[in-house]
Amino acid sequence: MSYGQYSSHPRPERPDFSSRVPAPKKRLRHVFDNPAHVWAHPRKKDGSGFEQDNARVAGGNWYFKTSSIGTRVIYSYRDSYVIGSRFELGHKVIFLLRSGKPYSVTTSGHMNATQSAMPKDDRGVEVFTVPTTHNLASKSTRTTCKHTSLKLRMLLSDIRRPGLHTTFVAR
Repeated sequence: MSYGQYSSHPRPERPDFSSRVPAPKKRLRHVFDNPAHVWAHPRKKDGSGFEQDNARVAGGNWYFKTSSIGTRVIYSYRDSYVIGSRFELGHKVIFLLRSGKPYSVTTSGHMNATQSAMPKDDRGVEVFTVPTTHNLASKSTRTTCKHTSLKLRMLLSDIRRPGLHTTFVAR
């Protein structure tokens, strides 16, 4: 039986296969040239950002992981060398960045790229540099620790009181 232009038989409708088979979910990419950008910009409710909960460079020496409570931690070379952390506290996004002398030239590049990947001039973002030195007896390190601790305490008290907002960004 044919259904050409000279046929008297009507052509049957094509079956709809789209409703039977769901489209396969696209596989997420986990190797990036700059995993710090993925670390600093996770998926938001409006759909912007990156969906990945971990990423790395091709060599594996710069990567981040997301914990079960949502804290994102970025590392250089090993899990014991943390470059920065990102977490949410109320409606604020908190970044803690490592300061001090880097382990190597490559780690220094990782630290600079991580700092550059953070959102700039965003009202809901607080950035703190945390000194991580072995010389805790030095006066400058103690002063920096006290200053960072004071700013964190101010931030936490402001978040608990919804009418107040902090406007400083520590860099």
